[in-house]
This record gives sequence, C-alpha cells and structure tokens, in this order.
Amino acid sequence: MRSRDHQEASRRRSQPMPGGMIAGLAAMLLVATPAAAQVVEPLGALLACRALPDGPQRLACFDRHAAAVATAIDARDLVVTDRAQRAALAKREFGRPVGATGAAARSDEPAATTREPIPARIEATIARAAQLPNGRWAIVLDSGARWQQADDRIVARDPRAGMKITITRAALGSYLGKVDGQVAVRLRRVD
Repeated sequence: MRSRDHQEASRRRSQPMPGGMIAGLAAMLLVATPAAAQVVEPLGALLACRALPDGPQRLACFDRHAAAVATAIDARDLVVTDRAQRAALAKREFGRPVGATGAAARSDEPAATTREPIPARIEATIARAAQLPNGRWAIVLDSGARWQQADDRIVARDPRAGMKITITRAALGSYLGKVDGQVAVRLRRVD
C-alpha cells in the first residue's frame, strides 16, 4: 500500500504544470515586482540603442532614452551610486537593525536602494563618551553613530574622545566593541 502511494505521488510530481498555473505564477511574479521592472527599464532601453546600426537613428534613440533616464533620476525612481558611496553608507548604517529608518533614510541619500554587503566590523574614532547612571557607557563615533554598552563588563581605561574603537558583528545580531585594544564589551546601536 505504501509503495503505491509513493508511486502515485512520484507520478504527480513528474507531470508538467498545467499552462494556466504557469501563467498565474508568472503574473504573480510580475505583479510582485513592478518597481524593479520600472527602475531597470529606462537603462535597458538606453543600452539597447547601442545595437542600432544607423547613426542618426541610434542618436535619436539615445536622446529619447537618456531623457527618460534623467527623468527617473530626478524623480528618485532610479538612483546611481558608486562603490565608494555604497561602502560609506554600509559603514554608516553598521549596527542598525535591517529596515530601521535612521539618518540616512531621512536624508536625501538612497539608503533603501543600496545592496552593499554589511561589513563584519568597523574601525572608528570616539567623538564623545559618557558613563550612564547604571555604570555602562554611551559612545558617539566620529560618524555620528551612537552606541551603548549592553553588558556590565568593566573597562580598564574609560573611553574618551579621540580613542580608537573597533566594533565587530558577533553572534545572534549582537556587537562587540574594543576601545583602544582593551577587552571587548557588548554594544548595541541606539540611533
């Protein structure tokens, strides 16, 4: 009995999907990603102009589609960044929860459009440091990022402005910070 059920299930899996089901899945994918299709379309059309053999026709195509790209950039539907900008943004956003609306999201910069890998660690300089009433430390980096100590570990030398700090991603979304090479303390981003 069991082998018959297994054979029936195997036969159903090997049958092709009905055409209506494939069309439905394709429609769902198109509906689910209209923004991605709109953003890529102006650039794709512009690049397609290169394939036109006739010079005046190619120039007219470039002029027409370059205007569409410029309109998309002006409307912020298309954002162009270079590697250095994406790396700087990834460093500035280090430690911020995914989807958080921080300073970069509120500014004129394209925080949501970048897909730069999150760095494993950052090195920065402390701009300000203050001990909280609970004995833990609040640290502001030279980038403006604000961090607080999340554990009760005592640091040998109090953090001060001008000291170097290395913040590293740790397990389960936590972060460890080493001030001037001291023993690491657990940190959390608070801005």
